[in-house]
Order: sequence, then structure tokens, then C-alpha cells
Amino acid sequence: MPLGREAIYSALFQQISALLLSPAGPFQYAGRRPVSISTLGAEQYPAFVLVEKGEIYDRSRLFAPARVTLLADLFIYSIHGDVPDESDVANLNALADAVEDAVQAACGPTAQNTLAGLVQEAWIEGRQIVTPGSYAQRQSEQVMGLAVVLPHSR
Repeated sequence: MPLGREAIYSALFQQISALLLSPAGPFQYAGRRPVSISTLGAEQYPAFVLVEKGEIYDRSRLFAPARVTLLADLFIYSIHGDVPDESDVANLNALADAVEDAVQAACGPTAQNTLAGLVQEAWIEGRQIVTPGSYAQRQSEQVMGLAVVLPHSR
């Protein structure tokens, strides 16, 4: 029986949050609603937001259910200090590594993240650095694309 999308997105968010939010991880704020990077207070950085992006239906196999893949973006917001020549690259990379570790934390013996059996597989599709922080713009933003195959898919 197909599992509802909300249960899957909720499980994905809870799994990542449990490993990434302070005191377990480096993040101070998490949510599922888009927020403007400029609305966060300094004490809320680093922050991440999981936003549903869409779905892909692959019907390339005849006489079989579609392979349904849910897509989400995980926006990562960080801030760095006032030193003009300070680079935020190390911070961006460390936060991306923390997210990757959290997504992989539920991997079983087949190296597939199944969100504790809720889905066939979940993985990170890619990473994009949207806004690297500079002296004038202290906030940095990066996006990691996530993909999740529904359990009733082939």
C-alpha cells in the first residue's frame, strides 16, 4: 500500500534534523518552509530549510507501476565574521559534509538510505553554492538536491 508523501517528507526532515540540529550537529535552525536568508537572526545561523521541489514519473517500463521520485531542495544558510579577507569556503564545505553524513546515516547493508524502510532509496543528487559570503554580504547560501524513490515504485 502506498505511503503518503507527507509521511515521507516528514521522516526525511526528522531524520536530518535529529543529526544536524544543535547539540548533535552544527545547525541552529531548521524548517520546512522557505525563509529569506535576511530574516534570520545571527543566533539562528547556520540554518537549513527542506523544501519540496516536485516529482518525476518514469513510465519507461511497460506493464509496471511508474517509478516515482520525489525531489526536494535543502537550502543551507550560514554567516561568517567581519574580517575582510576571511573565506567562508571551509564553513560551506563542513556544513555540506554534515548534511551528507546525516542523509547517509540510515544506510543499511545495501548502502541505500531507506528512511527506516519508508522508501526504496534516498540520496543527494547534487550541490550548488548559490551565494558565497563576501565582506559586504556576510551570509552564504548553498542548495543540496535530494531525491527519494517512493516504496510502491518498481
